[in-house]
Amino acid sequence: SEFSFLKDRIKIGENLALAYRTGHGVSNLDEGSPIQMAAYRTQPIIPVIMTTAVPDGLSHAFIVGDWGGTGIRPNLGQSENEVATLTRNKDNNNWNIHLIGSTFVDAKLFQGLNFRSTIGGTFDNGYYMNYSYKTYERSENNSTNSFNEGAYYGNDWNWTNTLTLDKTFGQHKILAVLGYESVKYGLGRGVSGNKSGYFVDDVLFRTLDNGAKILNTSSYLNTPTTLESQFVRVDYSLMDKYMLSATVRRDGSSRFGADNRYGIFPSFSAGWRIKNESFLQNVSWLSDLKLRGSYGTMGNQLALSPQNQFFSYGGDPGNSFYDIAGTGNSSLQGFRQTRIPNFNAKWETNVTADFGLEASLLNNKIGVKVDWYSKKTKDLLYNPEMVATAGAANAPFINIASMSNSGLDMEFSFKNTWGDFGFDGSAVLTTVNNNIDKISNDATFFDSGTIGGRINGVPSRNMVGHSMSSFYGYKVIGLFQSDADVTGSPTQTGAEPGFLKFQDTSGDGAIAPDDRTFIGNPNPKFTYGLNLAFTYKNFDLTGFLLGQQGNDIFNWNKWWVDFWPSFQGQKSEELLNNSWSPTNTGTKIPKASNKSNFSTNTEINSYYIESGSFLRMKNLQLGYTIPESIMSKINIKSLRVYVQAVNLFTITKYSGLDPEIGGSDLNFGVDMGNYPTVKQLLFGLNVNF
Repeated sequence: SEFSFLKDRIKIGENLALAYRTGHGVSNLDEGSPIQMAAYRTQPIIPVIMTTAVPDGLSHAFIVGDWGGTGIRPNLGQSENEVATLTRNKDNNNWNIHLIGSTFVDAKLFQGLNFRSTIGGTFDNGYYMNYSYKTYERSENNSTNSFNEGAYYGNDWNWTNTLTLDKTFGQHKILAVLGYESVKYGLGRGVSGNKSGYFVDDVLFRTLDNGAKILNTSSYLNTPTTLESQFVRVDYSLMDKYMLSATVRRDGSSRFGADNRYGIFPSFSAGWRIKNESFLQNVSWLSDLKLRGSYGTMGNQLALSPQNQFFSYGGDPGNSFYDIAGTGNSSLQGFRQTRIPNFNAKWETNVTADFGLEASLLNNKIGVKVDWYSKKTKDLLYNPEMVATAGAANAPFINIASMSNSGLDMEFSFKNTWGDFGFDGSAVLTTVNNNIDKISNDATFFDSGTIGGRINGVPSRNMVGHSMSSFYGYKVIGLFQSDADVTGSPTQTGAEPGFLKFQDTSGDGAIAPDDRTFIGNPNPKFTYGLNLAFTYKNFDLTGFLLGQQGNDIFNWNKWWVDFWPSFQGQKSEELLNNSWSPTNTGTKIPKASNKSNFSTNTEINSYYIESGSFLRMKNLQLGYTIPESIMSKINIKSLRVYVQAVNLFTITKYSGLDPEIGGSDLNFGVDMGNYPTVKQLLFGLNVNF
């Protein structure tokens, strides 16, 4: 709502949105997800529900109607029956109420001078419950039932005040903004409890009081972060040909110590509309031409955790208590951990430069935009590993690392009409070159990522001179083809015909950890998109394609399905039909073997690396607008019907379910069972009265 007073000199308003959400939630990109369990690891011979009795199961006498599972017989692996799991979890849920809103007052002090004050914020309140059943159908069963429930709340607020001057003096135009902003976020707390030993599984008995044994009780109190900023911006334009802009921000954060709490971040830009110069006035085919450039800095404090934040871990009342935080309250139970205050850290600074050109040709039918950009992050906040010490304090963040990104942003567009036919299309392309410039004074790399402890090492190495999260391990150069091949190759533990053959990177004649090298990069060399729109009379057809090129994916699912010793679950058709044998030596699939060693499935290597490049039709829509002359007879201004396909097709060489991999920073580009992008077919109406 919005209201005006004093002949529109004063305006006040507010907006408020309330969302209520509930859902079961589901895991993704981990070995416990339904995709990993069901699609990759469950053998298809295992029934979902038993249709035949098996009285001599591993730990259960199966009858008709029981859930089927890996406990029916030996050698079926240890995956779960996902239908059974999801059915049992049908009453597990989480609920959340999210409130967001703001209110403002805008005052016109003089002609061209306005003051605006806005205060807003969010509030979250949630509750969750989770009941875990005893199981009988698995080779590895849950021996007891348990129940976990908890609740939480959180909120934040921000207050922004700006004074804006917008004036034109002849051929001079000035827009100046003076502002002050205060933000506080991360307020809130939560509590949870977990008990086991329930005498009945009925949902009506799922309370903490009905459990026989306390497994865990915990609560937390967030330490909020406060930000305070003052800023000024001035934009100047002369004759709509020469444009200058400058901004200075002074930002402060409670995450830093008093001496480093504030940082000053200036930036400026300039533009020149060359088309308005006299020497281009008569160039009819050139509709517009503009050069622009910018250079600026911006601060970042998000890498830091709030100072003095406590994480409390509860436990059985019999547990002893360690007062590391120095609270002196012996009645507290469990374990408490504190973070070292970030007294010595200062603002991380992003320095960005950009130079661009914009041009329009042939009465704006053709458009071209090209930008070169460079972004360097200096004083990057990083917490290096500490020496082994007693206690549980986390290492403090310090300003030691730096990283850079550079590349091109390009856009090309064309639009025109030919009678009843119209076309409007654009293509965009972005290249990126990411490089780690510095880790610390004492280290040139650190390893990251995790794949469940199933294999030696981690998949990614962050090293000076390379891109973030690059994959690091042994490079596979083929398969051993014979005993003579094994004897004539560098010494490799576990080597035999049909097993993986690694590159001797060091050249010392023996395969060892120093032979590991960079084997892939999850960062694409470039991304691109294509927007197309066609019209013919009352018909319209629009499409959007998205693609990326030059990135790699670590397909961790191969560990489960291409190697027999990696748990005896479902295996790939490639292993069955195309694995190495003395009569099938031209394959890349190692031979089927029950041996688990250095040359098969215990090391990070390039066997798991695949191209992640793809082109996807994200959206395709065909519509028809019924003529107004027809619809006006029934008092409808316009009516459009359409059919729309979402994620219609994907062109890729990746063997996994979906090349569009998300994931955390630690496991960026690692496919551990990724839900494929959903295809949709939609029918719709757009009606205006």
